[in-house]
Amino acid sequence: MLLIQKWKTLMINLFLEPEKEDLNKKEIAMNFNKKPKQKKSSFSFVKSYEGSSDKLPKPFFYAIIGIIYVLFILLYYYFILPALNFNSIPSWIFVFFIILPPLFVITHALTRKNILKFKVKKYNAYKIICGCFSLIYISTLVLCLIFGTRLFRAKAYSNILKVDFETKETFNETFNYEDVKLPSIDKDIAYRLAQTKLGNYGDQYQISEKNFSIQSVTRNGESTLVRVVPLEYRNIFISLGNKGAPGYIEVNCVTQEAKFVPVEGGIKYLSSAMFSKDLNRYLRFNNINALYSSKYFEIDDEGNPYWVVPCHRNKVGLFNGRDPVSVILLNAVTGEIKNYKLGEEPQWVDHAISLDVMMDQANDYLKYKKGFINATFGAKSNVFNLSDGYNYLIKNNDFYFISTVTSDNENDQTSIGFLIMSLKTKETLFFNSMEFQGLTEMRARQIAEQEDSVKAQKFTSTWPILISIRGIPTYFLTLKNSVTVQKYCFIDVKTGGKISIADSLDKALNEYLRINQQEPENFYTAEDTIFRFNIIDEYVYFSLTSGPQKIYKSDLSLNPLLKLLNVGDKVNFKYSTIDNENIVLSIDVTFQ
Repeated sequence: MLLIQKWKTLMINLFLEPEKEDLNKKEIAMNFNKKPKQKKSSFSFVKSYEGSSDKLPKPFFYAIIGIIYVLFILLYYYFILPALNFNSIPSWIFVFFIILPPLFVITHALTRKNILKFKVKKYNAYKIICGCFSLIYISTLVLCLIFGTRLFRAKAYSNILKVDFETKETFNETFNYEDVKLPSIDKDIAYRLAQTKLGNYGDQYQISEKNFSIQSVTRNGESTLVRVVPLEYRNIFISLGNKGAPGYIEVNCVTQEAKFVPVEGGIKYLSSAMFSKDLNRYLRFNNINALYSSKYFEIDDEGNPYWVVPCHRNKVGLFNGRDPVSVILLNAVTGEIKNYKLGEEPQWVDHAISLDVMMDQANDYLKYKKGFINATFGAKSNVFNLSDGYNYLIKNNDFYFISTVTSDNENDQTSIGFLIMSLKTKETLFFNSMEFQGLTEMRARQIAEQEDSVKAQKFTSTWPILISIRGIPTYFLTLKNSVTVQKYCFIDVKTGGKISIADSLDKALNEYLRINQQEPENFYTAEDTIFRFNIIDEYVYFSLTSGPQKIYKSDLSLNPLLKLLNVGDKVNFKYSTIDNENIVLSIDVTFQ
């Protein structure tokens, strides 16, 4: 047994141990020949800032950071175009981005130099300072926004607009039908007419509905109502290689005439232009602190194109309560800019005040007279607002915005009166006596569209305009198909029960006067015997022995005896000539 044990020990020493030793030696050799793994180094701004030997030197680092910072600020301003005004929210955001990066770099440097040594837990001085600045700045901005809302300043909002309460006599004098210019077509029809005048320019240019402004112009000594829109570039490539749009399109809202008007030198300053000719950029670079929200394309009485830019100031807190203060006029061809105080602008300017500013002021006045709680959660006493739409009216070159005033109930289709505002002077008149209480514009549209002749042909109504006809508050509107105006309509505001619809404006007016037992301005009287007559539908056509060639037209409802009319009967009547027709206004019959 002892011999066997010694033999085993000998074999292990001879064969197994040397093999294990050889394996260890091989592993050591392999590990020795292997190159140690090195971690890939990445660029570090912190190491660069600290001046690490394998990174950028400090001067280069500072230069790169400075260039990036300046480029960011310039590009931000170039594209965002904030007004550099203490009362502008975009300006506050812009200033925040200007201050924060330098503050971070300076405080970080002072911390590294052990000048700023304080520390809170793991946050160094520069983190604490930048964090506190950001918190205070943003909190201030948010608090200014909150405390400037209608929740806290409702009465301040309601007091911005000064309103004069007027009587029926003032209304009749100011908005007499015979003295005002009424559009026969709305924006939709006018825009379609304008598109037909693009002609050969349609491949490179287009028109924008948002720049389709309405205004009054003086032609041959008389004011008329037009819509104008500039040609805009279709794409960037066309704008880059072009020296200006060739002109603008004008649509007369009274005569429905549309035409292209060429402009010598071309319209250079447009929303679709690039770089320095871009309208928004050019305006901002030349008016860095002006506050404005709207731009209107208008023409002067000679047809020269301008951009009219109403400016405002904030009267409630820092950022709220817009109130008109001035007007910027930009010549769309030459780029000349002039600033005017409100009321000192040229006479031809109609949009001296932004429409959305006036609508906000009007709604605030009507809604928040008794505070936010009353208007929102309370009894809603004396809480009103403008109706769903509005329209324009021109008189003596004054440009008016008109809308009915109704309750806060969305289902209510009755009005308590009318608010009429001048977009040139901000003068606001409120007519809310009993004579003006009746239908809203929306209800008047529904009544007109439900008439049998209108409903059968599926005509739609334009938005009504309030006027005075012989002292009667009346809605005027037109009925249209998809192409053009087909009928004209007058509806009384009080009840909506007196309505006239006809193929021409004069016929509709004449019928409306007859319904209200009023006579037209120009009428004639006649008395003679019947020479010939014929009854067709609801009308009788007849001629007289003294002038058999002249035909008169009378509605059978004027006199029930007309159905029994015969040759030789005597008639005594009043008539008016409308659209080459002799329309009978009233008639008496004496049988032979």
